[in-house]
Amino acid sequence: MKKISIIIVHYYIESILFDCLATIDQKRAEIIVVDNGSKPGFKQRFLEKYPHVVYIKSPKNLGYGAGNNLGAQKATTDYLFFLNPDTQLHKNALKNILEFAQKNPHIGIIAPTLVHENGTYFSQQGSQLLTPLTALFAHSILHTLWKKNPIAKHFWLAKIDQKKNRKVAVVPGTAFVISKKLFDNIGRFDPYFFLYFEEYDLCKRVLEQNKEVWMLGNALVTHHWGVTTQLRPTKKIYARSFEYYLVKHYGFLGKITFWLTQISARQLVAFLIL
Repeated sequence: MKKISIIIVHYYIESILFDCLATIDQKRAEIIVVDNGSKPGFKQRFLEKYPHVVYIKSPKNLGYGAGNNLGAQKATTDYLFFLNPDTQLHKNALKNILEFAQKNPHIGIIAPTLVHENGTYFSQQGSQLLTPLTALFAHSILHTLWKKNPIAKHFWLAKIDQKKNRKVAVVPGTAFVISKKLFDNIGRFDPYFFLYFEEYDLCKRVLEQNKEVWMLGNALVTHHWGVTTQLRPTKKIYARSFEYYLVKHYGFLGKITFWLTQISARQLVAFLIL
């Protein structure tokens, strides 16, 4: 009996989706693909190639979080593995994640370690909680001017050993596993996060349930960074999600923090001159 459901939200680029599916052990996992947008004839081509996969056509482009929520509704297993289509699972990645999850029920979210196509590790993956303080030092002009500031280095877990299993606060939204029961209990993804920062929000809510968040060094996933987001106006979506996260969790302080993070270098210089 399958224990885990892999949920993939598809958006137009067929080749990367097919490459991703080719790396998944179909005997070990239920696979659910949510079609958030595709070219004419995609459904027929897809089902001819992957008749065993659960195909869901969304009514419109729901975004990452709401698309995954739609897929999770159809899942029939104990664990949900949210996976971007621009990824490829390495050998034993799925097996190692599932075994770790079953042995550690106190852990709420488990993520693999992401690598580039050439096998090198992503320099930044996983972080501490995003707060007004860390937002100012890691997501603003302050970080541009002072990249090695200690608050940002701690936030981005700069000294962490990515080859080992490690406890973090937030994992990349690219690929992670959560129990279906916990996912349902915390209210699933907040659908207002169309793209970006939904993982920060979800991990924060998991931590509030006294559950831990981990990344595994023995489970690797290749991530073809930026392949899917190139189709969207990402700057506006990023800013909207960033602001929503800060205001949702920190209210007026979050609103002020967001305004401060939007100050550009030119605006800062003009302010200092005046």
